[in-house]
Amino acid sequence: MVSSLDIGFFDEAKMSDPADLLLFDIVSEDFWWTTYVEGIRFGDSVEQAYSVTKMKAFTDSGTSCLIVPNDYFNWIIDNLEEYTDKGLTVGYYVACSERTKLPSIWLLYGGYWFEVRQEDFVTESKGNCYICISRSSLDEYWILGSSFMRGYYVTHDYDTLQFGIVPQAGSSKTVPIAGTVPT
Repeated sequence: MVSSLDIGFFDEAKMSDPADLLLFDIVSEDFWWTTYVEGIRFGDSVEQAYSVTKMKAFTDSGTSCLIVPNDYFNWIIDNLEEYTDKGLTVGYYVACSERTKLPSIWLLYGGYWFEVRQEDFVTESKGNCYICISRSSLDEYWILGSSFMRGYYVTHDYDTLQFGIVPQAGSSKTVPIAGTVPT
């Protein structure tokens, strides 16, 4: 956490609390705004957390969905399907009447648990509800699009090669929680 005296590359008025801003150094051998995903959980229970292979993950405002490595895509979809009565249809649609049964997905990103709520990763269009999680063609990367960033203020400092994340002012997102996954 930092105070506003430490850095000057953000707009405090857009943050829930500037003291909660988390700063991440980018992975040095990478040119994107990258750190690592090391865990995932479905719902609020830390006991339901799973370790995943530590892989690079970068935030990308030009991407709508969560883009996950091939090795985890089917497993994530299968876990989400268990929360529904009707399952998921081809194309990864969920009955809109069942969308609220889906849990939040929590990602252990940069050593902090970030919440991606079902309303962040399920989009409705013309009466259909689509799960906005896609399979990556980059096996070694997670791409955390706007569904991950929704409700967070994300800022980038090109001079220090750091990026910061904090809940937006007015957002109901919680401050990400430092954590680990069970071994």
